Amino acid sequence: MTEVGTMNDIERNVKTEKFELLRKQLSEAIDNALNKQLQSKYIINKDENIQENLSELKSFKTQIETCSEKILLNEKEINSVNEKILLLASKKDGFLKELEEINKNLTSFISEEFYYITEELKKNLKPQKPCPVCGSKIHPFLEEQDLFSQVNDNHEKTVKIAETAENFSQKRRQTESEIRNVETEISAANEKLKNLKKSNDELFAEKAVFLEKFNNIASIFGKTAAEENLLQILSLLEGRGKVFSENKKKRDENERNIMLYSEQISNIQ
Repeated sequence: MTEVGTMNDIERNVKTEKFELLRKQLSEAIDNALNKQLQSKYIINKDENIQENLSELKSFKTQIETCSEKILLNEKEINSVNEKILLLASKKDGFLKELEEINKNLTSFISEEFYYITEELKKNLKPQKPCPVCGSKIHPFLEEQDLFSQVNDNHEKTVKIAETAENFSQKRRQTESEIRNVETEISAANEKLKNLKKSNDELFAEKAVFLEKFNNIASIFGKTAAEENLLQILSLLEGRGKVFSENKKKRDENERNIMLYSEQISNIQ
């Protein structure tokens, strides 16, 4: 065998060994890539858009939390309004008892001073003029002046009776006004309570819609969330997103290796 032939054989053997090495590396790279793709098949198929889904889930979580915060504020306000209504009701009861006492005292006063009041009324009766009590124009005692002459003209007593009666009447009017004011406040508080409860009903319904939307996406990944574990679900899916990114990175690296080895084999051939 000539020296040239020997060199050619050596060169051919080197190329063959290099070719076999590269082919082995290529085969290993392909096997590795296929294995990685097979291992990450579920994640690749399910989690390809996980970052986009996570963005939506976080948005729904924020909206759910916002609804919950508003509901909590409304509930605090509802408790405050209920307390106010109880206080107003107690205040009204106090005024009603006060009014009852005023009426009782006024009735008692009129009964005690009835004689003086009637006598004063009789003194002011005029012929053919209606009585301020019954409205009659017939006054049987008007002609009997002797009866009137037997009654002492106690002007001071009459004035005092009138003043006392007016004081009772004024207190009654004031108390009745206080009762009406309290009733107006109670009515306004009940209306506010009604609106707060309506607002909470709407917020609960809105929150349920956001939770349903959250679970529509979470179910893609085999998860179901309640309001209490939203953060936990997001953390799990973020972890899956990282796994997906790592698997995708490895897959892309394997594909690059396959292309590189394919080019090297092509050059050798």
